[in-house]
Amino acid sequence: MLVIATPASASPTASSPLGDALDLLEGVQDADGTPFSAVVHSLGLTFDFVPLPTIFYGAYQRRAKRVLLNSRLLDEDATVLASVIAHELQHARDYEQIRLGALSPDCTELEVRAFEAQSRTWRTLWPAELPTTTRVEQDLTRVSVTYEANGVEGLRRMVVGAAFYQRECASRDAA
Repeated sequence: MLVIATPASASPTASSPLGDALDLLEGVQDADGTPFSAVVHSLGLTFDFVPLPTIFYGAYQRRAKRVLLNSRLLDEDATVLASVIAHELQHARDYEQIRLGALSPDCTELEVRAFEAQSRTWRTLWPAELPTTTRVEQDLTRVSVTYEANGVEGLRRMVVGAAFYQRECASRDAA
């Protein structure tokens, strides 16, 4: 298992996949206008590359304040990694807002917000034609095209229509 832990107080080395992706996020803001890089530092997040099932690009562990990234993303372009990180950073921000009582813990809406952050980041990093060379690029582009064509409602339909999120959200919302 490949594990790279990077505390927020430590800077990833330049020209590392994580460092390159975080550098790209310096110029990308979330929906509230906060640079994603500020979210990493303000929440004290760490990042680990681990083998995850193919369908998972990342996950956020709220108790550990840790972003898990699929180790196969190490072979992808830094823009892919940055977009996946943006998705997980939105989860990190949202869970902090839930903890403070400022946001409802509705699973579907949390996923919609994360996919919106991912899509906005992907488009910011690719202002012209969106790439489709790799399977992950195809997935990120498909989600972004859905967002651009139908907004958050399109993302909501995508999340609600996905079997994985139906199961995941049913178990989370019931808890």
